[in-house]
Amino acid sequence: MVQSLVLGVILLCITQISAIAQDSSPVRWGIGVTVVDFQDVSPYYVKGAFFSPNLLVSMTFNQRIMLEPGISYYRVTSKFPDSEESENALHFGGGVYWLVHHRALTLQFGGFYEYLTYSTSDSYGNTDKRTMNGSGYAVGPALGIEYR
Repeated sequence: MVQSLVLGVILLCITQISAIAQDSSPVRWGIGVTVVDFQDVSPYYVKGAFFSPNLLVSMTFNQRIMLEPGISYYRVTSKFPDSEESENALHFGGGVYWLVHHRALTLQFGGFYEYLTYSTSDSYGNTDKRTMNGSGYAVGPALGIEYR
């Protein structure tokens, strides 16, 4: 299922390359920030959520296709009298969206891929230290709307 979705998005982009090459309109650039909740990713139980900003740069080609790469980095260190905990997480990925315009609205249909790598470490006193590293990815559909 995931492979079919990724393949479909890639084929959609390939079919639009000739239309983009023939269009002389300039690329429209944008920048955005989303807030990512890392609580579900963290191996620690934390009361409440902890967030990290995700920086996005959007590029719209010929009013039909939008590419949106993004990156996010998160680091937290907690120090206690007899222990220390540290966590790092790096997200990067991108989305491809087909744009449909209707009056003042622009509907965005597409998919997003994100890769995550993280590491955690705990130390208790001078002798006991534990480190965990991991990585993963997320692929899914995306839907957006813009009002102008």
